[in-house]
Amino acid sequence: MESHKLHLQKVLSVLRQHQLHAKLSKCYFAQTELEYLDHIITAQGVVADPAKISCMTSWPTPNTIKALRGFLGLTGYYRKFVRAAEEAFNKLKMAMTTTPVLTLPDFSKKFILETDASDSVIGAVLMQDGRPIDFHSKPLGLKAMGLSNI
Repeated sequence: MESHKLHLQKVLSVLRQHQLHAKLSKCYFAQTELEYLDHIITAQGVVADPAKISCMTSWPTPNTIKALRGFLGLTGYYRKFVRAAEEAFNKLKMAMTTTPVLTLPDFSKKFILETDASDSVIGAVLMQDGRPIDFHSKPLGLKAMGLSNI
């Protein structure tokens, strides 16, 4: 604290010599932690702002391109601070490039058709022996295309 007081006196003295002024509402003295550029700086180090972390963890699963871009924009800056980011990125690439292998239909066996629908989309999977043969999904009407206000 004594060192802080000495440095503060020097800084304010130089400002006064050059007839410069500090805006008191933007000045914080003798703080144990400080928020700066979405980080919290303490004597122990720098951590991400808990408000930003809370926002990321409570973000709903994106179901549109716009929502996904919003989430990626929010998390994009912090990715360089996350040790597991490279591993998570590689897992995502693997999941996106290793789609389930479709099997050929055997017309002597039973088929199973699983369907699901919501207000905006309908989907179906045609299977045989627990393996997918074909997938289908389709948006329903103007609402599904984001045009419900027209």
